Amino acid sequence: MAIETLGAVRLFVSSIERAYSFYRDVLEFDDIAYEPGEHGFAVFTMDQNGIMLVVEEINGEDAAVLVGRFAGLSFVTSDIEAEVAQLRAKGVTVIDKPEEQPWGGILANFADPDDNILTLVQYPDM
Repeated sequence: MAIETLGAVRLFVSSIERAYSFYRDVLEFDDIAYEPGEHGFAVFTMDQNGIMLVVEEINGEDAAVLVGRFAGLSFVTSDIEAEVAQLRAKGVTVIDKPEEQPWGGILANFADPDDNILTLVQYPDM
């Protein structure tokens, strides 16, 4: 037996409705596997391999630790400058402008409504 692939990534938020609107309407993640309801989470299918982003509402003491931090999630784009401009036009806080990295790619960080820090990446030769 061997691990075959990454199945899902969980991102914690303080309001599932606000987060759902952001990821669906602002970031335009339209492949929705599970809409939010009383359960407090939503699931977006991210690629043809079935990797999912689970956006989960969390409150109380855990929220202080898990919400509003560097998430370590990178979303791939082929035109990072255009993507950053589009995010800014939609009112998204762009934390770091696109910057070329020593390995040749370009990174930019932005925040969701809960100040979770997310990353855009444009790989070399895209």
